[in-house]
Amino acid sequence: MIDTIKDLTVIVLLIGIMIYIYVLVGMELFAYRLPFDPNLPSNFDGLLNSFLTVFIVFAEDGWSQIYLKCYQYTNPILTSLYFFSLLGIGHYLMINLLIAIIIENFEYLSVKNDLINKINNMKIDEELQNMSFRQRIERAMCFWRKKPLKVNHKDEDEE
Repeated sequence: MIDTIKDLTVIVLLIGIMIYIYVLVGMELFAYRLPFDPNLPSNFDGLLNSFLTVFIVFAEDGWSQIYLKCYQYTNPILTSLYFFSLLGIGHYLMINLLIAIIIENFEYLSVKNDLINKINNMKIDEELQNMSFRQRIERAMCFWRKKPLKVNHKDEDEE
C-alpha cells in the first residue's frame, strides 16, 4: 500500500495541475458570458465554481448540459476544443494511468507473494527430504490431529 501511495502521489499531483490549468482556461473562455440558469448552477464565474464545473466534466456527470450551454453562448469551436480535450486528456488518459498504476502495484505484490510462498514451500520440501521415514509419518500424524507432537526418538534404522 505504501509503494502504491508513493507512485500515486505523482499522478495525483499531475491531475491536480491539469485540473487547475483547465480551470484557468475555462474562466478565460467562459467567465461571465453565460446567462444564469437556476437548473444548471455550474459555470465558470469564479474559481470555486470553475473547479466544480471542471470536476463535473472530469467525472462525466452531467457535462453535456454545461457543454451545450457554453456551445450556445460562446465560440462553438473553442468550446468543443476545450471540452473534448478535457474529456480526452483528463478522463481517459489520466484516470486510466491512475488505474494502471494501481493494478501494476497489486500485480507486483501478487507475484512477490507467490514467489515467497514458493520459496517457503521449497524450504519445507528440503526439511522433508532430510527427515527419516518415521519422522515424516509422525509429522503427518501431527498435522491430521492438529496437535503438535514433539518426537525426539532416534530412528531405528540409524541404531
